[in-house]
Amino acid sequence: MDMNSKNIAAIAAYLKSGEKSLNNLKIGIECEHFAVDKATGEPSPHVGDQPSSRVLEALKPYYPEQVISDGLLIGLKSAASSISVEPGGQLELSLAPLASISEVEAEYRAFLDNANDALAKLNLEINAVGYLPKGSVYDMPILAKSRYKYMSEYFLSLKGLGINMMKGTASLQASIDYTSEEDFIEKYRLASLLSLPIYYMTDNTAVFEGKPASPYTRLRIWQQTDPARCGVIPGSLAGKFGYDEYAEYAYTRPALVALGEDGEPYYAANTLLSELFAQREMSEDDISYALSMLFLDARAIRFIEIRPADSLPFDAAMGYFAFIYAAFYTKAFGKLKEKFASVGEQEYRDTLKGMLNEPEKTSIYGYSPFQLSIDMLEIAYNELPAKDRRHILSLRSFLENREAASLIGYKQTPTRLV
Repeated sequence: MDMNSKNIAAIAAYLKSGEKSLNNLKIGIECEHFAVDKATGEPSPHVGDQPSSRVLEALKPYYPEQVISDGLLIGLKSAASSISVEPGGQLELSLAPLASISEVEAEYRAFLDNANDALAKLNLEINAVGYLPKGSVYDMPILAKSRYKYMSEYFLSLKGLGINMMKGTASLQASIDYTSEEDFIEKYRLASLLSLPIYYMTDNTAVFEGKPASPYTRLRIWQQTDPARCGVIPGSLAGKFGYDEYAEYAYTRPALVALGEDGEPYYAANTLLSELFAQREMSEDDISYALSMLFLDARAIRFIEIRPADSLPFDAAMGYFAFIYAAFYTKAFGKLKEKFASVGEQEYRDTLKGMLNEPEKTSIYGYSPFQLSIDMLEIAYNELPAKDRRHILSLRSFLENREAASLIGYKQTPTRLV
C-alpha cells in the first residue's frame, strides 16, 4: 500500500473510532455570541490585538482553568464547558457532550447567568445574532493566534467572503454521534440535506456590514468563502458515502493550515494534504487538525457536526438543539429520512441556486420554506419527551414572529439575550 492509500485508510479509521454504543449517544453544542455595549450596541472594544480580552478577564472567576496561547488569554475551562474567543472576538460556549436536552438547557443557562453578571460590570451584554450587529469586519483586528493569521491570509487571497465568515459571523453548532458506518452514512446524508432548511429556519441576520441584510446571509457568506472546503460534498447525497469516501475527500483538499512535524501549525495554503503527506504517515493529531480545516455544512470529526445555523436568542436556540436531538436520536430520524428520500444531488443544487438568486420566491425541495420548517418541527415535537417539547414551540414562535415581521419573508431586529 502506498503512502497516500495508507493515509486515506488512517483517516477512515479515525472516523470509525468515533463510533458509539446505542446507549451512549450524546449531543454536543457550541454557541457563539457578540458582547456588545448596552447603550450603543457596539461590539466590545478590542484591547490591542486581543479581541474580547476584557470579557474573558471578567469571566475568569467562573472558570478554574485558563487557556493561554502566545502569551494571550484566549479561553477558559471548567469540567462541563469551555469558553473561547473566535477570530473576530466572538465569545463561544462549548459544552461537553450531554445525554439530554435538559442537561444542555441547564448548562447553557448557567453560562448565561455567569456571562450576564460578569458583562454587566463592563456595561456589556450578550447579543445573539448571526452577523456583527454594528461596524465592519475590516475595522476589527483579528485574534493574534497563528492559525487565525494564516487563515486570514488565505481567505484574503481568495477575494471572497472568508474574512466576513471568520470575523463577522456567529453560529450555533450541534454535534451528533453515530454507531456504525451504516449509521454514519444515513446520518451524514440527512445532516447534509437538512442544511438548506436549517439556513432558513435559523436565519437571524438583519445587518451585514452596516446595511440591511438579504435573506440567507450566512448561506451567502459560506458559499463565497472557499468552494474547496465548504458547502455539501459532491456525491454525498447518493449511494454509499462512508468513511473511505469522506477520508478521500478530506485528503484531496488544500491544507490551508497544517501541523508541522514539531506539532506547530504552519501556513500551507493551496498545497494538497496528499502532497504534504506523500512521504510520511499522518498522525492522529495531523488527521484531527486536517479534518478541522474543512468548513462543510456537515463535518465529520469522530462525530457529525451540523454547522449552518445562525446564533439565536436562548429560547429559540434551545428549540434548535431540541430539533437536532429529535431529528437524529428519536423516531423523527426515520420520518425525516423518508420525507427527503427522493432528494438527490440535482434537486439540492437547484434549491441552493434558488435560495441564493430568488430567496423570496424559491422553495426548498419543493416545499414552502416556512411550511417545511413547521412540518419538521411538528415531527420533532411529536417524538421528543414531553419535558422537551416546549423548546420546539419556542423555535416555532421565533419563526412565526420573523415571518410576520417582514413583507419579504423574514427579517428581524437583532434579538438580545436577557
